[in-house]
Amino acid sequence: MVVIGDRALAFEPERQIWNVRVDLGQWWCEKTGLPFVFAAWIGLKSFGKVLEEKLNTARDRGIVALGMIIQEKLEIAQKTGKPLLVGEFVLHDYFRNAVHYTIGPKEREGMDLFVSQFASRFVCPVAVKKIALGD
Repeated sequence: MVVIGDRALAFEPERQIWNVRVDLGQWWCEKTGLPFVFAAWIGLKSFGKVLEEKLNTARDRGIVALGMIIQEKLEIAQKTGKPLLVGEFVLHDYFRNAVHYTIGPKEREGMDLFVSQFASRFVCPVAVKKIALGD
């Protein structure tokens, strides 16, 4: 079973029937020495700098508004009567410390390694080569 999102933040393995827990990001880092990129905004090169600038602006605005976004999430939970699985501190800690919002050389190296080592086993090798080369 794969647990993601708020459920992963609130996951308590000692209260589950499974006896093995693997943090995929931690496992990847231990095996490769590189960070694992779980998500990225990407676009075709033909979109050029305009798309890159718009995505970077949206990212930067989101980072600045993190406190407000978390507060809104808490208020919605209270109004709807659907409690969050984790508290405000966990949300702030996760979004400010665990999530990284830029991709640098090490992240790119990790993505390239993932594509070459793992994705080629499940995806058409020609498509994988194009992805890795950025074509």
